[in-house]
Amino acid sequence: ELRNMLSAAELASDAECADIADDTAAKCEEDFGPVARLIIARPGRAGLPDGAAEGRVYVQFVRLEDARKAAVGLNRVKFDDRTVETGFLPEATLDRLAELYPEQ
Repeated sequence: ELRNMLSAAELASDAECADIADDTAAKCEEDFGPVARLIIARPGRAGLPDGAAEGRVYVQFVRLEDARKAAVGLNRVKFDDRTVETGFLPEATLDRLAELYPEQ
């Protein structure tokens, strides 16, 4: 889970979200390991699971050890003058997010 990565304007733009998702997945794969899926929780979807929030980027890695490396490596990194914070969610929560955002 990546918090503070996106502004309200970025979240409102399909093109910005797609670009950020592509860039984030590529950077995560390059620096940490294979990404299984990446979901940006955008406004306007009802039923977000507990622990999830709009505006956050959820990256699931193929290997848990890569997710741990990413959580350490990305925590407190500056992105467009915002400080990124990282965290973890249960896989079931990611599965629910994937159901809410099937287009991602």
